Amino acid sequence: RGFGVRVCDLIGGCGATRFPAYASTGFFSDDPDRQLEHMMAEAASHPYAGAKIKIGRGIRSDVERVKLAREAVKAGEQAVLPRAALVAALWHSGERDAAGEELKVLRKLAATADPDLAAFARLGEVMNDQECPPEWRAKLELPKDIGERPALETLGPLRWTPSTAPNWELADHEGKQRSLVADYAGQPVVVIFYLGHGCLHCVEQLQTFAPLVKDYEAAGIKVIGISTDTPDKLRESVKLFTESEGTFPIPLLTDSEKTAFKQYRCHDDFEQKAMHGTFLIDARGRIRWQDIGAEPFTDAKFLLKESQRLLALPE
Repeated sequence: RGFGVRVCDLIGGCGATRFPAYASTGFFSDDPDRQLEHMMAEAASHPYAGAKIKIGRGIRSDVERVKLAREAVKAGEQAVLPRAALVAALWHSGERDAAGEELKVLRKLAATADPDLAAFARLGEVMNDQECPPEWRAKLELPKDIGERPALETLGPLRWTPSTAPNWELADHEGKQRSLVADYAGQPVVVIFYLGHGCLHCVEQLQTFAPLVKDYEAAGIKVIGISTDTPDKLRESVKLFTESEGTFPIPLLTDSEKTAFKQYRCHDDFEQKAMHGTFLIDARGRIRWQDIGAEPFTDAKFLLKESQRLLALPE
């Protein structure tokens, strides 16, 4: 009970700083039994702390000490302090052989521990019995390597290379089939995935690229658009574009099934919705630049300059 009174005096002083959240829990109670009950509940998930509280409260049985220490060790097999407590409990209970075996484990676990800890000071007798040297902790052996090294050829190519653009075969507003491989092989192409004519941001994107199509073509780059519109909706879209813009310079294709959108990962599989995407595909059918997101990419001038830079890089 003396232990409980001292704990209550300490925590009572802390309680003067006013922690109202603990007022109803007994944490700052003047009753030692009530306070210790609360501490035991708090220590339930920390066996070593719980064991110390129980022993301090008056559990003096050697058998109980060993039992509590084993429970604490079981909760943390690599923890140093519970193991030291178990060694001490076993030694004081007369189980000297068992204490010696646990000390062997402790010496390895404590390789980097502070040797001046109070928990180790109580182990003088068992250490003398086991003829431990003054530096009783085992020497820390650092691994020479981080582990087994896999063969380099299993880790992929030595240098990064652009991924191959998936082929697609889609119809334009006139029903004519177009294919990335059949119609655009051997020439760079910018592919714009957009969410149909009902998306005002997409219309703005296409209208931003349209005036620069001639500049792209002068650089040897084609520009095409792939839409989520159905064939009928696509025809309406092209009609509206031509009425407002005259001849629309960007060929538009329909992908109402979103097959190509999914191939190019312009699709949110969780929301089951298509996403905006803009890709630069080089003459060898490799993706050299891409932008995928909730908003369409509209900086057509930047992409023209970046495309020229990327395509001019040595292979």
